[in-house]
Amino acid sequence: MIRMTAMFLGTLAGALALACGGGANKSGTPATVTSAVPTAHAPQVTPTSAAVATVASTATVAAATAFPDSQARPANPPPDAASGRLVFAALNGALYTVAADGSDVRVLVEPDGPADSLGFRGAFAWPVWSPDGETILYSALIPDGRRGLNVSLRSVPAAGGGETVLFRDDPATSGIGSGVAHYAYWSPDSRRVALIAGTAAGLTGELVNVASGERPATLADGAPIYYSWSSDSRHILVHHEEVLRLYEIDDGGRPVGSPRQIGAGSLDYFAPNFSPAGDRILYADTADTVTKVFSTQFDGSVPTPMLESQGRTAFAWAPDGRRVAVLSEESDGLFNRLTLLTAGGRQIFQVDRSSMISFWWSPDATRLALSAVAQDAAGENVIVVTVIDVRDRSEAQVATLFPSDEFLFMQIYFDQFAHSMRIWSADSGYLVLFGAVGNPLAQSAAYSSQEATERAGVWVIDVTGSRDPVSVGSGYIGSWSPK
Repeated sequence: MIRMTAMFLGTLAGALALACGGGANKSGTPATVTSAVPTAHAPQVTPTSAAVATVASTATVAAATAFPDSQARPANPPPDAASGRLVFAALNGALYTVAADGSDVRVLVEPDGPADSLGFRGAFAWPVWSPDGETILYSALIPDGRRGLNVSLRSVPAAGGGETVLFRDDPATSGIGSGVAHYAYWSPDSRRVALIAGTAAGLTGELVNVASGERPATLADGAPIYYSWSSDSRHILVHHEEVLRLYEIDDGGRPVGSPRQIGAGSLDYFAPNFSPAGDRILYADTADTVTKVFSTQFDGSVPTPMLESQGRTAFAWAPDGRRVAVLSEESDGLFNRLTLLTAGGRQIFQVDRSSMISFWWSPDATRLALSAVAQDAAGENVIVVTVIDVRDRSEAQVATLFPSDEFLFMQIYFDQFAHSMRIWSADSGYLVLFGAVGNPLAQSAAYSSQEATERAGVWVIDVTGSRDPVSVGSGYIGSWSPK
């Protein structure tokens, strides 16, 4: 059952255990995905265009008070076509697309057939837009009539149309993590997908040609596996176990020659990162207890040291390639330092803050959406989302969130999901958050734990604070379109 909890630290601990060796993408033992299938009685999509939206009948969101200086902030234009569209997995098992203002709701795909003894018809989940905006990938989890699931990766035109099955999971598998059947990562030219899926023996990493469904190459077997495509779609980085390898890919999606190893190896980072231009690579090496982040030329020249840390790090290029952001100084699986660097490794500024989970670059490379775990005034554990303008270091707290389990999972693995899932709108003016948005300055929780358990929302957040959050549907995971 999809659920979204106010006291979510148990989910956070589980996700961190997966990250640190207790789950599928570390040990090779897939975790269950059955919890990701919605019940048939879950709320339907109910877009709201009012300035003040509600999470439940007793919980009016008044997030404008989070910006006492909002009058001094430049106003965003209202969300429009330039902001793009959203796709999300709804609580009734279907996928929907919707305009950024909550209008023009469209059913993309929905499960069919009667509810069976499991209590649901099936679920379509984890939708991912292609870079050209024409196609959406998603995981399908359909009951097989024997209290099991048929799990597959499918595609559908973003404008609607027939589905195509690209990959069928082995019957004995149950996904790559709790609530996550696959990780599907489009190549920048939208021609193929780098897939991570479960098999009877553990995880596998494969390339899939979208047009034909052909699987021309297996990149890795066994966990963990993380990817990064080059901008020309001709090379892919595969961080498999400790080793980082660079593959060249031909027009048919097949590796050319043998892969080249980069660096000495490390388990203290997840996803490597090609620069937007495809000419440089970010990665990390670990020796003794020290993890060093490096940038190196694509041709394998002498690497440039960027940062040293204790424990796990996570990093990403800005979309314009001019800066690099790094989370470091791990404590209990969370981060305590955010460092912004030039592409050449010079520190620009540093933010020391406890319990950070993730950061997400805006498409225009001017802002970072930073997520951290905190307690609200009622003692509830929440995610606090802060937007940092990297040009002047100014900050604005834009939301507190009781996240859906899936959205929390995406934050834990943000350095991989940031390659494929977009929480920023195309015009860099809005975020999408999944769960329930509360009032950061309220003296009590925005809603009860029971309400949080039964409800999830899709929220469009103005990053300047000049508009209140808008609920555009009932769902638990999704993404902005690329344009």
